Amino acid sequence: MRAMAKNLLPVLLGQEPARARRLFWRYKASDKAAVRDGSWKYLRLGGREYLFDVVKDPRERANLAKRNPEVFARLQTAFAEWNASMLPYTDAVRSHNVEASGITPDRY
Repeated sequence: MRAMAKNLLPVLLGQEPARARRLFWRYKASDKAAVRDGSWKYLRLGGREYLFDVVKDPRERANLAKRNPEVFARLQTAFAEWNASMLPYTDAVRSHNVEASGITPDRY
């Protein structure tokens, strides 16, 4: 895989507009996975899947997956393709699980 570095200084100084990009992340605990693409966010958490418009709904309360099936499927597929390019989780991989520590996120 090729590393892609971008100089953010011109954006931070207001000399260039922000560049559109897709962000992916995953976390072994609670089977967390996410994609952010524009105002859309796909989230998988503990076997449940969600789609949020984080610009209109910054607290991520309304699951829009059924109302926007094309966007949901596109981001779900994008995550699966990205995840296939990552190293797999093994038993040696450990991550902190907030539920095990008694801390529960308020929206899941």
